[in-house]
Amino acid sequence: MQRFHTLKQRNELVGAEFKGLKFVRGTIRDFIFILQEQHLDSIRITIKNMMKTNWHKHFSELNI
Repeated sequence: MQRFHTLKQRNELVGAEFKGLKFVRGTIRDFIFILQEQHLDSIRITIKNMMKTNWHKHFSELNI
C-alpha cells in the first residue's frame, strides 16, 4: 500500500515486518502492526487462526 511506503523507509523501522488487517463492518478501519522478528511467527499464526473463524467475515488481510 502506497500510503505506508514512507513509514517503511524510516531508519528505526528498516527490517521490521508490517502486517495489516482491515475491519469491514460498518465503518472501515485499518489496523497496522509493525513487528519485531521475535514476534513474527506468533502473530502470523494468530492471524491465520483468526481468519479461520467467523472473524473472517469482518476482517481482511492487507497487503502492505
